[in-house]
Amino acid sequence: MKSLTVHASGGGFHREVVSVGPKRFTGEDKTLLIPINGVSTPPGHIDKLWFTFQTGDDDLRGVNDNVNILIHYRGGQTQSVENANNGHRWPDNTTHQVEVGLNGAVLPSDIVQIDLRTTFTGGMGGDNWNMDSLSVRATGNGVDKVLVTHGFKRFTGDDKFLALPVVIANEEGHDAVWLGWQDLGGTIKAPPAVASWAAHRLDVFSAGMDGKLNHKWWDGSTWHNWETLGGVFKGAPAAVSWGPNRIDVFVRGMDDHLGHLWWNGSQWNGWEDLGGPISSAPAVASWGTNRLDVFAAGSDGHLHRKWWNGSKWSDWDRIGGVFHDNPAAVSWGPNRIDVFVHGMDDHLGHLWCG
Repeated sequence: MKSLTVHASGGGFHREVVSVGPKRFTGEDKTLLIPINGVSTPPGHIDKLWFTFQTGDDDLRGVNDNVNILIHYRGGQTQSVENANNGHRWPDNTTHQVEVGLNGAVLPSDIVQIDLRTTFTGGMGGDNWNMDSLSVRATGNGVDKVLVTHGFKRFTGDDKFLALPVVIANEEGHDAVWLGWQDLGGTIKAPPAVASWAAHRLDVFSAGMDGKLNHKWWDGSTWHNWETLGGVFKGAPAAVSWGPNRIDVFVRGMDDHLGHLWWNGSQWNGWEDLGGPISSAPAVASWGTNRLDVFAAGSDGHLHRKWWNGSKWSDWDRIGGVFHDNPAAVSWGPNRIDVFVHGMDDHLGHLWCG
């Protein structure tokens, strides 16, 4: 492109807004960002992102091994920043800042996700990169705030991608922008259960069409394929984590007993028969390390509870209260549990301890 000139006109107004050139576009250099001087950014809006990368003990090689940035806006639009390191090497244990001018002024909450993707080819001689940390700051008219941060990530030829959801309140004080719906595949026949044992980690469980427990997980950058964990059960599973690399899953077995499966950091264990009978799917909460409280309807339709104290399981304890469907349980702190049910009058029922 030898040159480009942009004019603005209307209502008796006509002037040149910007003029640039020359520019060579290639398969590797497809984008040209053109700042337009004199166009003000509205109050509370942002027009730049500042990416601060900390490289660890394995460098970003540069040349053909680079990092690309993709910015996702609310509404589905994206902005691509190819070769954010400009082909330069980022040596071990160095810090680098990348300035990105946005395509237009937006609210901070209009940035909903930022993706990093390396161009590594893998194989013999392929590059790896240890990114120790990343901070993304947004600036504009009266705004200077960090949108997202991330800790250590090792990029390899087989693991090139990192998705960073941006979770901030919007300007009306509502919750952060929701993303999706994303189709995660599989053929399931029960509502899912989900647990998280660490930041950016998700473990999802459901019944497959064969009635067995299926498991799919997000490791911070990739969804892994469904795996079958066995066990045939009724209704929906329940899942919880009481600490790093620990997951406990509970189901209502075909014999109306409570079934228990757990991940100890290296392998799945169980199934364990915890007795019954129960007449609903279970719910589970954990208020501390090595503590589990499981709830279900008994054969009398009342709420029953069974708990693990770190060394043994209690007997079933009848709490009372008759309800429809399955209970739900959660803990927001030590010695605190809240249980919710669909009451016989179709009202929401709430029970708590602690």
